[in-house]
Amino acid sequence: MATHDADPLLSQANAHDSTTHRRTTSNFAPPPAPGHRSPSLHSKAPTGTASEPLNIVILGASFGGLSCAHALLDDIWPQLRTTSTAPNYRLIIVSPSTHIYWNIGAPRALVAPGLLSVEEVFIPLEPGFHRHRGLPVTFVQGTVTAWEVQEKLLTIDLHDRVARAKFKTVRPRNAYDSDVGTHRLGYHALILATGTSAHSDLLSLHGSHLNTLGALSAAHHRLAGAKTIIVGGGGCSGVETAGQLATYLNFRGRGVARRRVKKEDWKQILLIASTDTLLPGIKPKVGQKAIKALKALGIEVRLSTRIVAVKEDFDLTGQVKVELDDETAMVVDAYVACTGVFPNTKFVPKQLLDEKGYVATNSKTMRLDRIGYPGVFALGDCAAYSSNYVMDVYTAVPIVLHNLLNDLLAHQLRLASPYGGNQDQIDSLVDEEFVQRSVNSHLCPISRYGGAGWLLGNVLPGFAVWVLKGHDYRVCKAARVVVDGGNPYAKPVRGTRWE
Repeated sequence: MATHDADPLLSQANAHDSTTHRRTTSNFAPPPAPGHRSPSLHSKAPTGTASEPLNIVILGASFGGLSCAHALLDDIWPQLRTTSTAPNYRLIIVSPSTHIYWNIGAPRALVAPGLLSVEEVFIPLEPGFHRHRGLPVTFVQGTVTAWEVQEKLLTIDLHDRVARAKFKTVRPRNAYDSDVGTHRLGYHALILATGTSAHSDLLSLHGSHLNTLGALSAAHHRLAGAKTIIVGGGGCSGVETAGQLATYLNFRGRGVARRRVKKEDWKQILLIASTDTLLPGIKPKVGQKAIKALKALGIEVRLSTRIVAVKEDFDLTGQVKVELDDETAMVVDAYVACTGVFPNTKFVPKQLLDEKGYVATNSKTMRLDRIGYPGVFALGDCAAYSSNYVMDVYTAVPIVLHNLLNDLLAHQLRLASPYGGNQDQIDSLVDEEFVQRSVNSHLCPISRYGGAGWLLGNVLPGFAVWVLKGHDYRVCKAARVVVDGGNPYAKPVRGTRWE
């Protein structure tokens, strides 16, 4: 049988390589320790386009956070990576809840089950981002507990095993793999859109949406059996809640067929406000109209009275004791707090907050100038510029995104020419400035077909309030907020995503 001789050149090369390898190992490198990975080209950190992506982090996934996220992926993403040395980016959204709570409809949703369905008021967030498949976006359910400003690090308490698994996909390549719930996340750019929370679990999210869902279920049970109810707060939430309670618990039928329930089923409802009128800050005519509408439903209105303490489950029957500033107290079956909101900024260092606990931003550029470096913004109700009005969110979104794009492009230009060659291009990046708009509308549905409202300086008839908001509390627009971040009150004609 014929045999094939080995190629002498190949044999010589192999012998030389083997000798060289043995010499290098024996003379220079000690034997590797057990479990130690020998250094090689493959183990070095990658550079250029293969390096670790820069994190753009959005904290909060309600109106402001969702609007920024969708607009960032739709409009800003295609404008990035304009130079050969530009880094990769990824978007990370951090929120305590996997669902948005349509709290615009909370005054009706808290009254009884079925008035607004669970599917209408709790909308899952992640399906709304399916249209961005292929883009590097990750949603992480967690609560930010600390912020190391100079190190650009966030400490996040991940809520469950699913959240921890998702976090592993965005952690640095050399990070320690831990199953502990608390992790740290670095960022290159950061948008704070954490919003505010109401003092009642019924009116806003407090952590997971399951907490609010449980609070609504408990409220339905308590209100159904209550004979006396106090609503605290004379703003829109208090007026709407009192009206919806009376409309759906003390009356039956619709239109001319509407009738009061039987006397033994009648619920005494009292609305207490610390101000000398309802709906303060709006034209007095609107507040007077609200009082008239509430009294027509059999609701007692008490003004200039402050609630100083509320003691839940005051006695063995589970009643509530409400203490007032005139040193009197009332014991009732149910109490609903509509007494304002507080900012979700516990994790923010105090030097970055104003005296009320809101994030101190530059009111023109929306940046946090006190930090000392670019790329960090705050918008919406958590920011000091906002008057807790929905248009303060949506009019700020394009400003934040434009100025964020400037910061990202400036970083890319500096990487492309680290010795200042692109300074002219950097200087040509001009920021846009936010212009505060006066509050021009308030809509407070009270009865089944009426309410009190103010639009563009005009007092609205009750039926117009029902048409604009009261018939369904705008739940038909909830999907738009989740899917494209649009303003639920945007103009139907000649309007944009935000106005």
